[in-house]
This record gives sequence, C-alpha cells and structure tokens, in this order.
Amino acid sequence: MEEYKGMTPEQIIDSLNLTEEDFPNLNRYQSKEYLLRVLQGLAKASGCSLETAAINLEHDKSMM
Repeated sequence: MEEYKGMTPEQIIDSLNLTEEDFPNLNRYQSKEYLLRVLQGLAKASGCSLETAAINLEHDKSMM
C-alpha cells in the first residue's frame, strides 16, 4: 500500500471513489479512518488491494 504513503485516511478513502450509488453500505461509516482500518485489515488478510477489499465488504454487508 505504498501508493497511499503520505495521504490522510480521508484522502485515501476519497481516492477509492466509493460512491453512494455503488457502495451504500460503506458510506454509512461515520469515520473514514475506521473504514480505512477495516479495509486495510481485509486487504492484508486476503492479500488483495483496498479497492477489492471495499468491493468484498460492500458485497458482504449487502447480504446481511
């Protein structure tokens, strides 16, 4: 995740383009810092990018 070095959590989340239309469940997170930590944990655990982690998390949350 070197490409995000020096960026704030808000900038990183904004760069992922998590639109309300495509990611309604992820947009409910009040704290972008917390959402970023969740996505980083998922990405690290599954060996994927933050973008893929966001897609997977949105999919999982939509199933609940």
